[in-house]
Order: sequence, then C-alpha cells, then structure tokens
Amino acid sequence: MVLDYDHEQIEWTPAPPPSVRRFYDTFLRWRADVGIDNAIASHFGSLFEASGLQDVRLTRQHERADHGQPGFDQRIDVWAEVAATRGRQMV
Repeated sequence: MVLDYDHEQIEWTPAPPPSVRRFYDTFLRWRADVGIDNAIASHFGSLFEASGLQDVRLTRQHERADHGQPGFDQRIDVWAEVAATRGRQMV
C-alpha cells in the first residue's frame, strides 16, 4: 500500500488569505524545483503499471479539516511545521 497526496488538487473553503495562498504556491514551486512531483498520487497507477505491477487498485482518500471540529488543530499544524522546517529553503 502506498499513500501520498496530489498537492495540486487542494481545495479551501472559504479561500485562504492571499498570504497563505502565496505561501502554498511558493511551496509547490519549491517542491517542483527540487524535482518533487506535486501530483504524484495522481500518477501512481501508471507508474506502478509501467514498473510491471499487476492488479493495481487506486482508492481516493480525501482528507478534510473543518475549523471547530475535533482534530482541526492537529491537521493544520502540519503547515506550521512545513513553514518552520522548509521556509528558509523556500526563500
């Protein structure tokens, strides 16, 4: 089993502030510049089949974080960690 994200498919409702959008767009550009496929999860099927794997099954696993719901803070804390650990590299 393999799990990863398609970072190009993220949806925010409501839209985030412009500063958050700029950060996320910069994050995606930084990842692409170092050779990371931001849409890797969408490419798994063809990659696995091209490598000779058989009976490949893909299942979408949507993750949702709603403000005010249990677990929200833990789910969004990942972005504080990304900013803290990767922010200097992105600049």
